[in-house]
Amino acid sequence: MSSKVALVTASSAGLGAATAKEFAKQGYKVVINYHFNKERAEAVLQEIIQSTKASTTEAMADNTEQRYVVVKGDMSNKEDIKKMVKTTIDTFGRLDVVVSNQGWTRMRNFRNLDDNMDESDWDTCFNFNVKSHLHLFHAARPHLAETKGAFITVASLAGVIPSGSSIVSINLVLLSLLSNFMHVCKTDKFCEKSPTRLQKLLKSISSKH
Repeated sequence: MSSKVALVTASSAGLGAATAKEFAKQGYKVVINYHFNKERAEAVLQEIIQSTKASTTEAMADNTEQRYVVVKGDMSNKEDIKKMVKTTIDTFGRLDVVVSNQGWTRMRNFRNLDDNMDESDWDTCFNFNVKSHLHLFHAARPHLAETKGAFITVASLAGVIPSGSSIVSINLVLLSLLSNFMHVCKTDKFCEKSPTRLQKLLKSISSKH
């Protein structure tokens, strides 16, 4: 098993959970993040533990539970983000990969300009879909520099092909620009529908570490 550590945000369900499970399968120590639903995050943790135990030797299986941790954190809150990274370092002593997977949406009508004027929605969407990735990048950067690690942002295809919520589409375009500015690795939600793409990405990262 590897000593490398992966932090996957918003990983109590969906693509985040699938990513956390794949990193565990690849031998990484994994930090599972949730905001509201601790029970769902714990369920992901137990699934990872049982899956790892089934695929390792008895000696390795005894230490399985020490390789994974569940951490609560509001990804729209800068201080929570800092605490989550600190908890990762305090627990495992290093950080090799961050998958910045969080996002937020509220469906709005593209064709109705008046339906897109709720300022609180814009603020929430910008905090979750753009600023949170930047804050996490800065919090993790010194630790990733030490391990020559990888920072991956996750977004929706709505940032490329306008669809769903106009608020989200605009914010995801900004996230794409931010990712290019930071010169970091970027993926998107199509991985959820195509697990092989996700697996290839994770294996590519593993081969470089």
